[in-house]
Amino acid sequence: ATIITGLYPYKHGVRDHPEKLNMKNTTLAEVLEKNGYITKAIFAHIFLKKKWQYNQGFKYYNFIYKAKDIINSADKWVEKNKDKKFFLWLQFMEPHFSYIPPPPFDERFGKKPKGFSVMKDIEGWMKRGKKGRVQKGKLMFDFESLGYSKEDLKYSIASYDGEIAYVDSQLGRLFSLLKKLNIEDDVIIVITADHGESLGEHHIFFNHDFCLYEQVVKVPLIIFSPKKTPENTVIKDQVRSMDIMPTILDLAGIKMNV
Repeated sequence: ATIITGLYPYKHGVRDHPEKLNMKNTTLAEVLEKNGYITKAIFAHIFLKKKWQYNQGFKYYNFIYKAKDIINSADKWVEKNKDKKFFLWLQFMEPHFSYIPPPPFDERFGKKPKGFSVMKDIEGWMKRGKKGRVQKGKLMFDFESLGYSKEDLKYSIASYDGEIAYVDSQLGRLFSLLKKLNIEDDVIIVITADHGESLGEHHIFFNHDFCLYEQVVKVPLIIFSPKKTPENTVIKDQVRSMDIMPTILDLAGIKMNV
């Protein structure tokens, strides 16, 4: 909600999930739509479905779960609208537990140990609740006492990295299309995340709730805009998710009344 409104939670009203985004908020998509952009969102998280009201300003709003299918849909839409001003928001669930990247990304950063069951145990908890072999709290805070090996932990982290690499490969398909369509230099690309992940730091495993440690609150923010931003520039000052919306509007030359 903060990313698409540029507001603090106490302003936009969403403090937990799932919660509705109040229709009184002005979203990035609404501002762009009013300025002649055709808008589309493709998302994978169920808490972004229309009943939660994050679709404000989007002409097209589609739920698709897998990254490969998201990019397939995005490619078709971009090719169809390449001559228009467009805003496309893509939201992926990879990387997200359980970390199960497809081949060859499942072993790109490490070989799977014999009898590895960590992700299967997580899925068991998700499906069976308290009846699952590993309950969420036990896995998150007491992983080291559950009998898993160091190799199990190492491969779990490698699987998380594998999911990042998988999404990266899928985004590469979209970026290749932009180049093929000769619009690569005319777009503004923003890559970020709404949270990081605890992978054993401070004895917290496979989660992004319940703490404000750096591994959770520090996320990537990459902005690519050849005609608007200097190449290979690294901003060392702290920036925030709420800065993304005004930055995009500034790069697009759009003024927003505050």
